[in-house]
Amino acid sequence: MTQTLDKFTDQRFTHLGINWQEFRFIQEGFKNSPGIRLFYYKGEVEIWAVSQDHELFSRTIAG
Repeated sequence: MTQTLDKFTDQRFTHLGINWQEFRFIQEGFKNSPGIRLFYYKGEVEIWAVSQDHELFSRTIAG
């Protein structure tokens, strides 16, 4: 019997009420984390953990 694992999918976490200094602190904490994207807009922070498929497609398109 062969068992396969489910693929990791993109995951997003959004948090409101963050100021720019707090965002920069969060950003510093993730600086050595490949596959993590951070976005900030008017007090809203989105942390996006991209899937392996996303990274593969991104490299293929960019390359």
